[in-house]
Amino acid sequence: MTVTRPRTRLAILALALTLLLGGGAAQEQSDASVKVTEKDLRGAATQKVEPEYPAVARQIRLTGDVELEVHVDTAGAVEKVNVLRGNTLLVGSSLQAIKRWKFTPFQAGGHTTRAVGPIRFSFQM
Repeated sequence: MTVTRPRTRLAILALALTLLLGGGAAQEQSDASVKVTEKDLRGAATQKVEPEYPAVARQIRLTGDVELEVHVDTAGAVEKVNVLRGNTLLVGSSLQAIKRWKFTPFQAGGHTTRAVGPIRFSFQM
């Protein structure tokens, strides 16, 4: 037979009620990101830096697209970038450029939130 102290039972009950009533949702919501479209990301950009065409890529007349997944923090700065696809010779320039972008902070439920969405850079001659 297990004996549970009254204080421990009360703490367990309080935790269960908090979770049931959604008290833990506030923390989860602040860590969550809203998914946005490329159009939304470009529309919210307050500072855009276009990637430079890498000299080697230009020399060999390499063209193509680089697609990135951009994570924007609650202040509107680029927090993280994942490469979705693109030629290695073009990716570095794209990463350098996107990291310098700034955005109007995104809103969800009346609060600023992180956002994540795609950005595509096209390299054409």
